[in-house]
Amino acid sequence: MDGFDRNLGKAPGEPPEIFLTLDHQDRARTRGEARLSDGTLVRLFLPRGRPMEDGDLLESSASGRRILVKAAKEDLFLARAESWEELSRAAYHFGNRHAALELGDLFLKFPPDPVLEEMARRLGLKLERVEEPFRPERASYHSHGGD
Repeated sequence: MDGFDRNLGKAPGEPPEIFLTLDHQDRARTRGEARLSDGTLVRLFLPRGRPMEDGDLLESSASGRRILVKAAKEDLFLARAESWEELSRAAYHFGNRHAALELGDLFLKFPPDPVLEEMARRLGLKLERVEEPFRPERASYHSHGGD
């Protein structure tokens, strides 16, 4: 079984045809087994402290093989704000709850949670359920370097 132990980050050039599709929680794991798009079972033994991101390139130092990480579609709430002030206020309150959150242009996304759903409604956000890749913000104290 091939093992992938290096995360090269976003690499330029043509991406490999074989990929690994993971949800946001599995992209945070650095150890374990996973199944590639071609059905092959592989081991992950990546450096701790740096979650895999959508578009990262993983490499096996033993075989030299490379694979692409893809973000899986997940059940999410898409919450739209009508102003930057409204979005900022919502992001502040979500941050106080340490909620996984993806921020965008007058929107935020978060996994289903009845408490967060109610809070978003009270803050005036317009909610809809979507199934999309989830790319949450990472804590500012996490390194995104290649160590």
